[in-house]
Amino acid sequence: MIDKTLPNITPGIITGINLMLSTAMAWETCFKFDLGLQWSLIFVPTYYLTWKLFYGGCNRISERVVNAFDKAHKNFIVRKQQEAVNEALKNIEPEIIIKEPDSEDSIKFHEQCVAETNIIREQLAREEDEKLEKILSYTKETFMRMKFSQSEVSQILDCVRYFVRHKDVLKANALKISKKPEVTQASLKNFAWNIAFQYGIDGETTAIFVKATFGEWFSNTEISSIQKTLRNIRGSHAIEIDERILNG
Repeated sequence: MIDKTLPNITPGIITGINLMLSTAMAWETCFKFDLGLQWSLIFVPTYYLTWKLFYGGCNRISERVVNAFDKAHKNFIVRKQQEAVNEALKNIEPEIIIKEPDSEDSIKFHEQCVAETNIIREQLAREEDEKLEKILSYTKETFMRMKFSQSEVSQILDCVRYFVRHKDVLKANALKISKKPEVTQASLKNFAWNIAFQYGIDGETTAIFVKATFGEWFSNTEISSIQKTLRNIRGSHAIEIDERILNG
């Protein structure tokens, strides 16, 4: 996974380097313009703030560039997965030309094609069922680990099941999932992103799912704000971004 910022240098080292540079530049300015060293008391904080703003600006530019790369990478993967599925589906229905409808061989050939088509459909359906079971297992293990009640986990499972089957959000006003201080917004957004990534569900629908399912955490947060920060890889979270949850 690519870090979204400039190299993760210890803040204390950055501050020390900044302070040394600011002090050196302040003294150089005083000597160059024949000013007393007491002027360095003004120049040092000025240069320090300038370097700090410069570093912060570079950090933000780096984050935007890597965000764009991550988004392009994700869209590429989802597109390739969708193309593979579409290609498989195109081959499900064979084109059957029967020149002699009454021919016994033609009838047998037709029946064989239908049987093979049904086998392929059943295989695809079985694979989708297995994928859903893995997603639900991941969901259950995740929230049981974070001490959600059995009732709350069951409600979340219902929401996830509807989300991945319909690529839409279950409208359930009776959801009762209590907010837990130790569970952060970032973790819940990471969870939703992990699920949505496996099915190529768009960011806006995923953000609506987050707000609808975990309403007590996001009651004062706009959908657009959730959508912009669905992936959280900086820092440590109870639920981390994981593109390979189905391989666990």
